[in-house]
Amino acid sequence: MKLKSVFNTILLLIILFFFGFVFWLGWEQVELSEQSYGLVYTNTSGWKEKVIKSSNFNWSFEKVIPNNYTLHKFILMKKNIGFSFEEELPSGALYASFNSIDSNDFKYNYTLTGNIIFDYKYLYNKVSNNEFNTDTYTEWENIKILEIQNILKSFIKDRIINSETLTVNTSAREYIQERYPYFIIDDIFINFSLPDMYLYNSARNRYLQNIEMQTSAEEKYLTDVLEQQNRENLKLELLKKYGEVFTQYPIMIEYLKVDKNMVLDRAKLEDFFTLENQK
Repeated sequence: MKLKSVFNTILLLIILFFFGFVFWLGWEQVELSEQSYGLVYTNTSGWKEKVIKSSNFNWSFEKVIPNNYTLHKFILMKKNIGFSFEEELPSGALYASFNSIDSNDFKYNYTLTGNIIFDYKYLYNKVSNNEFNTDTYTEWENIKILEIQNILKSFIKDRIINSETLTVNTSAREYIQERYPYFIIDDIFINFSLPDMYLYNSARNRYLQNIEMQTSAEEKYLTDVLEQQNRENLKLELLKKYGEVFTQYPIMIEYLKVDKNMVLDRAKLEDFFTLENQK
């Protein structure tokens, strides 16, 4: 009986060890560290939509099958998208020069601070569509951050030109969130140093008015030139017709010598032609 009891104990321990080993084999998040997420690919069913998190318990029978299970690990951390930027308002140097204003008066600068983190819920969609993998994720993320920064520069520039900077922090965040839903975006803060927009707009208007006046003057000049050319062409055409008449009727030259006032009176012409024919 004692031997049987020892045997049963050993058997129970073996069974417990076996099930413990199977449990360990199927325990998915055991391979994940803090701030890392896992996406599962198995030979039996392909990519799994469920994202494995280190903070949640997950167990899979497919992980127990040898050479069947692969856990692709992604470390998702907050990334800084902040930058400082300085630029001149559109054609600022041109308007400043025309109005004898320092071109620095039409420059603006700002510092933007903010953070983003990739939303793990989109891992399956991005990886299964081959947008990135564990090796290329960092490069893909850096490219997206550069895209976001460039979009923010254009967005903020437009708001500055249109004097809409009061709500730009909120609107900038919403603008980026709408275009990049797979990122979680923290609050964006922008510290501005802005030019005098009234002075800029006044200088621009004076410049454009001058251009408009120059354009109108050039158009009038061209119109006058064309009218003069038309008058000259009409005179040339008239002289050409006179030449054709004199060539066809050379007697007209003799008449014009007699009629010094060059008034072509039909009665006088008939008398003149009659006298000439009688000679």
